[in-house]
Amino acid sequence: MGVAQLVRCVLSRNNLTLAGLCVALCLALGTGAFLRMPVNLAPLKDVSHSLLASDGTVLEMRLNSRGYWREPVALEDIDPRLVRMLVAYEDKRFYRHGGVDLLALGRAFRDVVTTGRITSGASTLTMQLARLLHPELNTRSISGKLQQMALAWRLDHQLSKSQVLEAYFTLAPYGGNLEGVVAASRAWFGKTPDRLTLSEIGLLVALPQAPETRRPDRYPMRAFRAKNRVLSLVAGRIELGLEKLAELQGETIARHLSRPVPTAPHLFDRLRVAQSYRAVISTIDADMQAQAAAMLSAYVDGYRAPINGAVLIAERHSGAVRAYVGSSGYQDRSRKGAVNYLMARRSPGSTLKPLIYAEALDRRVISVDQVFDDRPILVDGYSPSNFNNEYDGRIGLKQALLSSKNIAAIETLQKVGYEHLEAKYRRTFQSREKMPGTAGLAMAVGGLYLTPEQLAETYLMMANDGVPVPLAFETGHQADEQSAFISAWAANSVMTLLGQHDSFDRLVTLKTGTSHNKQDAWAAMVTDRHVVIVWLGMPDNDPTETLTGASAARPLALRLADVLELRPASFKLPEQTRPTRRLRKKACPQLISHPKDGAVIYQEGNVLPVRSNLKGTVWYLNGKRAVMNKQNIVIPQGGFYGITAVTEACRQTVLLEVRQN
Repeated sequence: MGVAQLVRCVLSRNNLTLAGLCVALCLALGTGAFLRMPVNLAPLKDVSHSLLASDGTVLEMRLNSRGYWREPVALEDIDPRLVRMLVAYEDKRFYRHGGVDLLALGRAFRDVVTTGRITSGASTLTMQLARLLHPELNTRSISGKLQQMALAWRLDHQLSKSQVLEAYFTLAPYGGNLEGVVAASRAWFGKTPDRLTLSEIGLLVALPQAPETRRPDRYPMRAFRAKNRVLSLVAGRIELGLEKLAELQGETIARHLSRPVPTAPHLFDRLRVAQSYRAVISTIDADMQAQAAAMLSAYVDGYRAPINGAVLIAERHSGAVRAYVGSSGYQDRSRKGAVNYLMARRSPGSTLKPLIYAEALDRRVISVDQVFDDRPILVDGYSPSNFNNEYDGRIGLKQALLSSKNIAAIETLQKVGYEHLEAKYRRTFQSREKMPGTAGLAMAVGGLYLTPEQLAETYLMMANDGVPVPLAFETGHQADEQSAFISAWAANSVMTLLGQHDSFDRLVTLKTGTSHNKQDAWAAMVTDRHVVIVWLGMPDNDPTETLTGASAARPLALRLADVLELRPASFKLPEQTRPTRRLRKKACPQLISHPKDGAVIYQEGNVLPVRSNLKGTVWYLNGKRAVMNKQNIVIPQGGFYGITAVTEACRQTVLLEVRQN
C-alpha cells in the first residue's frame, strides 16, 4: 500500500470516528433536552378544598373542577407502612430504576416470546403516575406503552422519588369520585392516612388497580379477596409473619362509604379555604359545631321566614372559636341563609351597656353601689325612654344593668364622654372599618352598629380581666399582646353584677339586647370557659313585633349551654384597689359652684350661667366642648343637660333641667 493510500485510509477512519462522536453527542443532547421538557403537572393543583376541625374532622369540603374529592398529601402525612407495602407490591425496584424498570420489561418480553402471552407486568409506579396525569395514555397498545415509558423517564428526571410518590397518592383512584389517599382514608375508614391498620393499608394498595370493581360498598367480597392477595404477596417483603398474616386476612373491611356532613359553610367562605392549596385546620370543635348548627336550625324553624339566626362560641382565655354558625341554613333562600350574619353589622341593642358601666367604674365616675334616678330626660332635643316606656325612680347599678335601663346608661355615657368611649372602642374592636359619623349618646341604646364577631370580642375582653382577646380561627394562630382596655377590677365588677339566677335557680352571666324596631335580638353569655353570642333577626332590617333579646335569643343561649354542658362562670366582686371618686373629692375642691346638681332652672334666652371655684376650667355640655359666651354656656333649647367642668387634675359633672319661660 502506498503512502497516499495509507493517509487516505487514516483520514477516512478519523472522519468516521468524528462522525460517530458527533452522532453520540447529538443523541446525548437530544436525550437531555427531551428529559428536561416540562411535564404537565396541572392535575396536581386541581384539588378539592377542605376545612377541618381541630381534631381533623372534615367540617366543609368543596369538590375539584371535575367533581372529584381529591386532596394533596405529603409523605409525612402518610403511614410509612403504606408506602412500604405499595412499593413492595407494585414496584419493588422503585428506588433503583429511572422511571422504567428495564429488568421487568425484559422479563415481560421474554415471557411473551416463550409463552405467547403476557404473564407478568412491567408497569412501574412512575408509569402509573404518567397515566394518571395523562389518562389518554391508559392503553395496552405498543405506542401507548412507549409514550408511558417516555413520560415516566421525564418524570423520574424532573421529580424526586418522594415527589413521585406524593403525586401518585394525590391522583390514584379509590372508587367513585374518590381520588388520592386522603379522600380514600377519610371516606372508607373515617380517619387520616397516618392512622391506618395494616388490613386497611392492604385495601388501599389493592383499590387503585380496579377501583370500581373492588369498591367495598358494592363488591365487598372482591375487595376482601384483593386485600388478602396484596397481604399474601408482600408478606415476605415486609417481614410479615404467618400468624400475623392469618390474623390480618381474617379482618373484615369497611363496607360503607362515608362523606363529610357540611356544618361550617360560612366559616369556609370567611377563611377563603377555596384559595388554599392545602386543607385549612380550624380551631372548631367538630361536635360543638354540629350540635350548635342543628340547634340553631331547629330553633329558627319555629319562626316565620325570613327571620334567621347565628351562633358563635369562643374560648374565654384564648379566643379560639369552637362553634361558628353564620345562619340557620346556608341553602335557605327564604331566610337569605348564604349571608354570614356573624359578620353583618347590626344594632346591638343594650349589649354594650356593660361596657359603658365598666368604663365608668374604671374612671371612678360611678361606683358599684351607684343609685340612678330613672326618670324622663331631654338631651339636645333627644328624649330617650326605656324599652318598656316605664320608669322605676331610684334604682341601683345592678338593676339598671339587668333591666337595660336606657336613662341610667345614657347619663353614665355622658359622664365618661361618649366621644372618648366610642373612639376607644373603634380603635380596639373596629380598627379595620372606616365608618362615617358617630353614634353619640345612642351608643347606649344600640346606635353603634357592630358584628356578632365584634360583640364576642367585647365580652371576651370583659371576661378576661379587661384585656382584649382577638378571635382565633386557625390552629397555631399567635395573637399580638394586647394592652388592657379597662382595669381588671372594673371588668370583674360588671361581670359579677351581670350574674343572675334562671328559672332553675342556676347562676348565669348573660346580657340581652333588642334593637329599636325589634329587628335584632341578642344574647351574650359568659360561662366558665366560653363566651356565647346568639343573634336572631331580620335579614333586611325590617321591623318585627316578636323579636326581643329576652324572649328570643336568651332561651337559645341557655339551651346551648345546657346541651353543650358549659358550666356557669364564677365571678366575685373584687375588692376596690383604688380610691373611689368620692375619696378623690378630698384632693379636689368642688369645681362647680353654679349650677347645683339636680337643679331645675327657669330662664329666658339660650345662655346658662356657670361658675367654677378654680381657674382654667374647661366646660363641656353633654360630653362635647361647650360653646361659651363669656361666663355662660350656650344651650340650644330647654331640656335636660349634663354640665362638666374639667381641670388638669379634677373633673365634676352636674345634671340639671332648664325650663325656658
